[in-house]
Amino acid sequence: MRKKLGFTLIEMMVVIMIIGLLAAVGVPAIANAVERTRRGVDYYNAKLVMNTLERALDTGELYLEDDNQEKGIWVLMCRDQKTCTKNYGSGNLKGVYFCGAEKNVVIGNTTTGASGWNAGRDWNKFNTNVEKLISGNGVNLASLKVTSHPDKSSKNRAEWTGWDWIAVQVSREKDGTMRSQMWSGFSEDDIGNTRSRTKDRGNTYIEKYYWK
Repeated sequence: MRKKLGFTLIEMMVVIMIIGLLAAVGVPAIANAVERTRRGVDYYNAKLVMNTLERALDTGELYLEDDNQEKGIWVLMCRDQKTCTKNYGSGNLKGVYFCGAEKNVVIGNTTTGASGWNAGRDWNKFNTNVEKLISGNGVNLASLKVTSHPDKSSKNRAEWTGWDWIAVQVSREKDGTMRSQMWSGFSEDDIGNTRSRTKDRGNTYIEKYYWK
């Protein structure tokens, strides 16, 4: 008797069904793993910026005068211009990032806002000295591009995951306390309105701490 070669139609259908089931289970898992990796990369890059600003304070490259006024410098990192927040200097992004500083912040030999800013701050003025400070201390400016692809499928914004942008800031409080903070958000967020941000997104802080 001749040995039958190949698959029958039923066997082929069973194989196809098994492959389909494996794909249905495996593809989401792979996508989630890729997204976790993206967020890890974003966090690493943002943390590098934060550490650079803190180190600049220690070395004297950056000086925040203790004059009973809150002041600081910040870096806004976005995935692209369309999905970045509409606030915090994003109107003058340099590619996908923005560097800003409040009045009377000393960076190197330059004092910001020497010519006078609106109410001591200008959210839309790109500060090239901040950019030079971080790039001169080893931060690759190309790494300031956010890679996360957030999941906004839920109607409840509190359940959204990932981010469209990350902001990093180092500042001096009115009482002289230093503060480092890193937070994230979505293009739909208004980060200029704290109450709106808290209501819509909950606590968006990735990392925040104080020191003297």
